[in-house]
Amino acid sequence: MKKILHIILLAFILNFVWEIAQAFLYRPHYVGLMGLIMVHIRASVGDVVIISIILLLESIIFGHFFMYRKVDFKRILLIAITGFIFAVLIEKYALVAGRWSYGPMMPIIPFLHVGLSPILQMIIIPICVVAIMQKKKE
Repeated sequence: MKKILHIILLAFILNFVWEIAQAFLYRPHYVGLMGLIMVHIRASVGDVVIISIILLLESIIFGHFFMYRKVDFKRILLIAITGFIFAVLIEKYALVAGRWSYGPMMPIIPFLHVGLSPILQMIIIPICVVAIMQKKKE
């Protein structure tokens, strides 16, 4: 249970930092500093749920519980592909639903028409969480 709490806290912190760092790439959908913080706390909680699902799927596919297996190429590839798919689907939905929109600085992935930064977020952060937890285990 302690390990799961560490994973959740680590994922939250990494996502919150990423969310704040990429905020300028979106059209503002908050008012003031507290609005900025609250919007990105909510986004980070959602990101933690998504990352938990990615890691749970990875655990089921490889038949182990979270961090009990060494980080290897297959594991990283599966996490990256799953994160990419989830991120593209979520971004497509959010853009159509008007939950947020991109500012002029957001790099857009051709053909997919979604922002590069949120896609990289769901690829890089889950891999970082796994790598950091693996290092912590050693």
